[in-house]
Amino acid sequence: MKYTLQYLALASVASARVLHTRQSSCCFGINVSGDGVEGGSLGQISDGQNRFGPGQSGASYCINNGQITDKKGRGCVITGPTDQFQCDQGASPTEGFSITSSGQVEFNGDDQFYACPSDDNGNYNIYTKPVENMPKCVKVSLSSADGTCAAPSSAPASSAPPATTAVSVSTATQAPSLSPRLIIPVDSNNPDTAYGTQYNAYIGNGNSTIFDFDIPQSYKGKQCELVFTFPTQSQLETSFVSESGNGGVEFKQLKEAADEKTTFNTQPGVTKNFGEKGVSTGNAYSITTGDCAVGQTISYELTATGDKTIEFFQDYNPCPIGLWVIAN
Repeated sequence: MKYTLQYLALASVASARVLHTRQSSCCFGINVSGDGVEGGSLGQISDGQNRFGPGQSGASYCINNGQITDKKGRGCVITGPTDQFQCDQGASPTEGFSITSSGQVEFNGDDQFYACPSDDNGNYNIYTKPVENMPKCVKVSLSSADGTCAAPSSAPASSAPPATTAVSVSTATQAPSLSPRLIIPVDSNNPDTAYGTQYNAYIGNGNSTIFDFDIPQSYKGKQCELVFTFPTQSQLETSFVSESGNGGVEFKQLKEAADEKTTFNTQPGVTKNFGEKGVSTGNAYSITTGDCAVGQTISYELTATGDKTIEFFQDYNPCPIGLWVIAN
């Protein structure tokens, strides 16, 4: 069944707080401010340490499902034992980051960070706690440089849209929404290459993309609907979409969960094929609905038919684009 996108703007407002807990992919710069330091942009040195101080040009970061990477794809971690915030090549990003509606960067719900001197020239490293035997550490706040990636603020209860018109594009009833934990492209032209998790989905020209969803225990007794939302570029502000060729998209559930090492040759087999949809931008599609598989990771694969090619950056603001699970 096909739905127009007039419901999706309401869905993005009503579900923004829920989606923010998994925070879809978004890129941003970081400002540092606090007593005892001159405000400015957070930069990096060559090994990925985040560095604040004179002569540091602003670095670029991306947040995806509570994890931060830098522009080189290095995973940003909180290292032990000092709890320094840095980005390391080959590291799995530390989970727990988020950006509030006011643009504050938080780690595990706490927006307090510390800047501790790295030299005598006014340069600082960033930590989540003060470092022992370093009395010159100062409390600082990190914020999205231009408001990018900030979670939408909650609307007052009196102005909230009626429950009968919010969230689900099929039932128009209020329910939490779930974004994918991993987005994993596989390529028949490079069948042994593992691309890991990506910010973009690639479909067509030999490419398929697998989406992993972790279904929480809180969804017990609910119905989970798989929805593909496919806005036009004009409806997007923080994302992009491209579409060409003729054909459609096949939606399939895999027998097992894929992971970041999955390749075209090692991808799990198909347990359910929901058929081909003749998708086109400007529409949303309900793929399947059934009992929520609580406590499980479910993988869905999108494959093109014909010479159809699609690429998009999965995002929810201000109009959702991508593959989502909505629980009712």
